[in-house]
Amino acid sequence: MNRRELIVTGPTGDPLVAEQLGALRQDPEGARERELDVTEREGVAFQVELMGKDGGLNARWDNLVGVAELWAKIDAMPARRRQLREAAAAAAAPQTTRLL
Repeated sequence: MNRRELIVTGPTGDPLVAEQLGALRQDPEGARERELDVTEREGVAFQVELMGKDGGLNARWDNLVGVAELWAKIDAMPARRRQLREAAAAAAAPQTTRLL
């Protein structure tokens, strides 16, 4: 698995599922940047699960999770912290100009 997955589970027609998915749609760039796929599944109760790139369960919520809280949880993960460090190092590296 090379992407994170957020699984939103609930009964058919559950307004919590629609609200959670709607909140996530408000920041598609945040999801893309964090390499997050969102999956909706039918189940008996509302639940949100965050799976890491390794396929392991990183967090579970039994109620709505705010996008800011979700992004903070992902940003604290080791793979995401490494990605942020590498991006910062690349941005700080001097750009060489080649003259012909």
